[in-house]
Amino acid sequence: MRKYFLGLAVLLAACGGGGGETDAPAPAPAPAPAPAPAPAPAPAGNSWLQVSLDTPKIYALEGRSEELILRAQASKPIPELVGIKVVLPPDFSEAREVNPEGTAKYQVSLKISPTAAVGKRSGNITVWLCQDSVRTCNNPYPGSPWTIPYQIDVSSKSISFKPLAALQNAPAWTQYRGNSARTGYVPTTSPLNPDQFSLRWESSKGIAAIAMNGLVYAYSSVVTPAGNNKLTALNENDGSTVWELNAGFPTSAQGKIISYIPGEEAFKGQVRAIDPKTGILTTQYSDQGYDIDGMYGSTLTSNGALLADGDSLYVAGFTSDFVFSVATGKTQWKKLTSTSETGSSASIPSIGGNKIYLANDQHLKVKNIADGSELAISANSPNSGSSQKFSAIPVGQDQVIASHFSYGWATLSSYSIIQNQKTWTVKSNFLSTPAIAEGIIYVVNIPGSDYSAPVLEARLTGTGDLLWSTALPNSGFLPVTGHAHPYNLVVVGNWVFVSPISDIGAATYAINRSTHTIGWQYPVIGTLAVSENGILYIARNNGALFAFNLH
Repeated sequence: MRKYFLGLAVLLAACGGGGGETDAPAPAPAPAPAPAPAPAPAPAGNSWLQVSLDTPKIYALEGRSEELILRAQASKPIPELVGIKVVLPPDFSEAREVNPEGTAKYQVSLKISPTAAVGKRSGNITVWLCQDSVRTCNNPYPGSPWTIPYQIDVSSKSISFKPLAALQNAPAWTQYRGNSARTGYVPTTSPLNPDQFSLRWESSKGIAAIAMNGLVYAYSSVVTPAGNNKLTALNENDGSTVWELNAGFPTSAQGKIISYIPGEEAFKGQVRAIDPKTGILTTQYSDQGYDIDGMYGSTLTSNGALLADGDSLYVAGFTSDFVFSVATGKTQWKKLTSTSETGSSASIPSIGGNKIYLANDQHLKVKNIADGSELAISANSPNSGSSQKFSAIPVGQDQVIASHFSYGWATLSSYSIIQNQKTWTVKSNFLSTPAIAEGIIYVVNIPGSDYSAPVLEARLTGTGDLLWSTALPNSGFLPVTGHAHPYNLVVVGNWVFVSPISDIGAATYAINRSTHTIGWQYPVIGTLAVSENGILYIARNNGALFAFNLH
């Protein structure tokens, strides 16, 4: 066992009195003071100090070091405390004090050792409160030591280059959330066995935005001095770079990659088609007499801002919506709209049945993709502001499932296009954009408080009723950045893949849709995508992209 010592500075202050002159005779010497009373007995047990890990069940990747937080909360002040001694097993490489929260609260940062052995095991971390030197701790505080149990699962980082093979009946991943309806669903009749899931390669190129025809197109939002983001085409077989250029988050239709291409100067970019094999720019999408970039350049790089389906490319901005011909680049229509109604500023747009769907805190809007005319406008819940973009997912010809996320509460709602009204709504602590497969809504929820355990829920599209749920071994409250929800999920055949975006020591999980049990987990988390060749992509917040074989 290795020992690491954390010194805590303790400030002791003493106050004394003073005297003045007097003509009175000196008093007789004061009697010797009575002996100091013996210290009060230590409280029974040591439950007055609660020590815990943020993540008691830890998932780690071989050779990769992650930081965890150990927290101590005392029910009383500890004035005699000089320092804390933490005794760590070999699974951890260091410990240091971080952000002490006062005389009764302490935080210690622990780092998982990059040499931690592969496999599952349990162990204990021991904490001593010291009234003398933390190096010896010969005079421990009553109640010491405290033992904190943990479980750790270190996964192998071994690579498996299996021959690429198509998933039966699986479509290409052509859009943000997989398809123009944003369902997050990859149907396949290929049986998937978690025992065959394996890491294929790792890159540093960002989010897997599109995967088709043996290439994956990764988007990185790391801003260059010129204000440009990166789009990189990678060989799906080994992750090698095919081409790279400055571009925003792409969409795809008719075999083309379409993206916003920033210019050398601000507001001088273009929406262009890109040859998927060479990266050469081809068709330009613009409206004569209108500066599309001047209005939309700052929004067109984000996830889902562009949407293509068939021959229609939908572009939503702050003041106008456009639909261009994917083949020719010509404007099919444009409509002026208010800021709160646009797709890019308030909603992730979707397309289904030749209709465009947009949701915000005021309305669900349905537009005819042919001419932009509004087919339905349904009132949304009042005062339903969101910290992330709204989503609207079409289900068949008459139903739309709308969702929004905000810390403290969120909603799932169903709308009928024919009835032009909301048919049901569920309010809870939903933490993901839903995925929809075969009449079932899959979504991550925290049924209790923000800090209770999260669960994957399966709900009926027809009523919103809960069918089943599976507990996830993650933290409840997770921070988010940008337009990401705390959890990301996709459905592939009979499996639901669920991943937190930012949770230290956590994993991506595969839950079986029939048994409702977790059949696979791997300690890499982030944004998910799945290719027609059965490659699962997980993109971490730091830009690392992991590719996994699913068969």
